[in-house]
Amino acid sequence: MNSMKIKIQIAIPVLLFSILISGCTSIKKENNISNDVQSASSSQEKLIKLYSDDQFGFIDLSGQIVIKPQFDYVTDFHEGMAIAGTKENKFGFINLKGEWTVPPVYDDVREFNEGMAAVYSSDKGWGFIDLAGNVIVRPVYNDVRNYCNGMAAVCTLKRDGSNLCYYWGFIDKAGTVAVRPQYIGANDFSKDGTAVVRKIPEDNLDTTIAAVIDKYGNIIIPFDFSKISDPWNGIRVASPICDMGEFKAGLLDSNGKWLLEPVYHGMGKIEDGLVKATIIREGRGYGGILKMDGSWLFEPVHNIVHSFQNNMIVCGDICNSGNDPDIMSLYDLKGNQLLGGKTFNRIDILTDKLVLCSEYIDSDTPMKAQVYYTDGSLVVPDNTVTYAYPLENGQTAACIGELRNRASWGIPDFCGGWLVQPQYYKILTFNGKKGAGIKIIEHEKSSDGIVTFVTEIFNRDGDIIYVSPEVYMNYDDFTKAYK
Repeated sequence: MNSMKIKIQIAIPVLLFSILISGCTSIKKENNISNDVQSASSSQEKLIKLYSDDQFGFIDLSGQIVIKPQFDYVTDFHEGMAIAGTKENKFGFINLKGEWTVPPVYDDVREFNEGMAAVYSSDKGWGFIDLAGNVIVRPVYNDVRNYCNGMAAVCTLKRDGSNLCYYWGFIDKAGTVAVRPQYIGANDFSKDGTAVVRKIPEDNLDTTIAAVIDKYGNIIIPFDFSKISDPWNGIRVASPICDMGEFKAGLLDSNGKWLLEPVYHGMGKIEDGLVKATIIREGRGYGGILKMDGSWLFEPVHNIVHSFQNNMIVCGDICNSGNDPDIMSLYDLKGNQLLGGKTFNRIDILTDKLVLCSEYIDSDTPMKAQVYYTDGSLVVPDNTVTYAYPLENGQTAACIGELRNRASWGIPDFCGGWLVQPQYYKILTFNGKKGAGIKIIEHEKSSDGIVTFVTEIFNRDGDIIYVSPEVYMNYDDFTKAYK
């Protein structure tokens, strides 16, 4: 959480409803807040945030209250801890029993990672605590990032001549400064014990150059590059020092030597030994997929490779007029065109079987989006699906209606119908057997309209096994209440 300065601050981008629920049409039973609180240890499932009487608590997927509503602000649990806050905008951490393990004494906090959490005091700065709440790193830094592979990036403000500048370095798990703050930028440490750092060269103050250091601050790849990526099996995408706007890219080995000379006009991130690369031919750019030995897995025959994942590639061709949208196609890694040869203005790969395909209408109309199987057939044949997002369990959340006009979300059953009917404002979670979601009961259309909503839990057969008491809330507060 960053800069939590209000009572309820959990912004919700509607189209990233990352987990789901199982649909329901009839209510089987309703549990009230007065139900007995269950021990947190009795439920190993995801806990669901519950809002009642202006307070937050948690229920499990059986509908039992695990933590009574008693907090003015909470986040989801991470590493067994959740951020909680008070009306006075002070924050700390609670455990799975709802007990304060770190009292709410900080002006800002971030979730635990690798057993450490960043905490902020407005009169001191940022530091770190452990899971027991012990201060491991005193709050003295202007900014910090979460621990990653045993190291955390920290930032201090220093005077450089007449200017005040922010410089980044690293501390270890004991809080000891391992690399003093001296760089204008730094990536997190990778698993191989190295990090990319950046500085401004003395002979050109309008650009930056990059190098690679180890955990002791030793430079293992020198400042001879404009850009360097994080490693994949020791191999990095890099660009030699050049004038701004003239970057070319190649591949470096673990010693900083060119594995592939920088002759490409752009490269993406290395994934599973493959990388997107662009060449110039007859004055136009063409993108393909390179292997680490420089041979093409997928020849550069289209202008752009937008993405490749799940053994599929989305390629695009730029229209000459400049006003028309790109035309995109979908291929497998052998170069076979998918979707029955259909092209669209945008293609997003959802899973290894499903893609979201969008068509441009005009500048005043949202793109028309539908979910297709990779053979080109529609997932829901009645054409009602307008957006979708992949779920962690291999299923997909899908909606009907425009995102900007309160779309309703459900789960397709991949047989031409719905496993969960599209009736939810937001799907909170779904584990394949049970799910939870937020349903709007009523929304008054005044300028500060009031929303009436409930939290529902249900199973994949459509049986509702819990309905929370109705909650009434200003719409702006409501949209911030669930992340």
